[in-house]
Amino acid sequence: MEYALFTPASKFQASLKMIRKYHPFIEEIARIDMSDEVEKLLLQVNRLQGNELKDFATKLQNSQLELIFHALIQNLGTTLKEKLIFILSLRLKKRLFHYNWIILQEHYTNPYLIESFKLLTDYMKKKYPEDFNNSFASRMTFSGEDLVYQALFALKSEQSTLNDFLKRYNFLNDSELFNAIVEIFFLSCDKDGYLENAKLFMDWISASENKPIPQIIHYIEIMDVLEYIEEINYLLIELFDLPPNSSFWQNIAQEHQNKFLQWNNLNKMEKYLGSDTEKFLFWKNYYQHIDNVECYPEQGIMFMYISEHVVVDIKNDMNQSYLYRKQAFKIAHRAFFEAGGFKNQGSWPLELEKVVPIKDTILENRNSEIYKLDFKGINKLYIRDFLETVI
Repeated sequence: MEYALFTPASKFQASLKMIRKYHPFIEEIARIDMSDEVEKLLLQVNRLQGNELKDFATKLQNSQLELIFHALIQNLGTTLKEKLIFILSLRLKKRLFHYNWIILQEHYTNPYLIESFKLLTDYMKKKYPEDFNNSFASRMTFSGEDLVYQALFALKSEQSTLNDFLKRYNFLNDSELFNAIVEIFFLSCDKDGYLENAKLFMDWISASENKPIPQIIHYIEIMDVLEYIEEINYLLIELFDLPPNSSFWQNIAQEHQNKFLQWNNLNKMEKYLGSDTEKFLFWKNYYQHIDNVECYPEQGIMFMYISEHVVVDIKNDMNQSYLYRKQAFKIAHRAFFEAGGFKNQGSWPLELEKVVPIKDTILENRNSEIYKLDFKGINKLYIRDFLETVI
């Protein structure tokens, strides 16, 4: 009974494998195992000379011409290589140009594949000039220079985004050439490179089994705090947590870890306050001095730690917050949680008799443990002046 069930299943799987082999997806072509067919072709070609080789080339089935490119990948001697190139020279076709480009992307340093592609490129230039001009072959020099750097040079001259460039010239995602171009680009690009290609960068990181640490480090280092890309940073937090909570951050200089944490504080504050509120726009100017931000949106309260002070923001107070000296904050914080804190949806224990407006502190030299920060109009100038003396 077991054999009766197993045999049809095996035959079905074998049939599927055969169908996939001879009708592969484009991204599978360069990686499909054609070793048996290639070995047979090479045995035939190896014993042919002169007119015999020419006669063989003219009679070779169209479906077998593609084996030439799979054969060129092998460790061939010069003589066999020249015979294969000769066969190709007699059977040039537009279809083979595209097939060669697919194989070349997976073996972009192979000189034999580059030679065959040069032959097909010259053919395309004469017979199909429009298709040639729309292909990456029109940007290649065939000078022996690495294809990766040829691609990056062409990208720079076209002033295109990397993503558009790769799509325009039909680079296959996850091919060796595609990955090499992306790897070098994100290791050396400026800020605009990340801003213009954020989705490509994220997709590439997500698809990589071994995360591209040098490129991620370059992103963290080169971007300013206010230029960091939210979606990229969220992905990095998902992968590596916040500094210093994983071994990844051991590779990052402390100053750049601090930058990332500053962005995280600013991001939390923006989500809580809103990006266009007076409060957020004001504190955005002081992100470098903010040590930590704790937001409790359901309770409508935020704690922002700055130097020796803590800002307590109660969301219902649209135009004001309260600046505590740290010791006073600790006392209020302890009392709040002893009374049940957020579990009881309790109100923050604000002792109004102890609160002094910042304006009075500056103009009348009044001191307190708790200051009221008023964000309306000219009052923001008093907050700024006070902060410059304490941070």
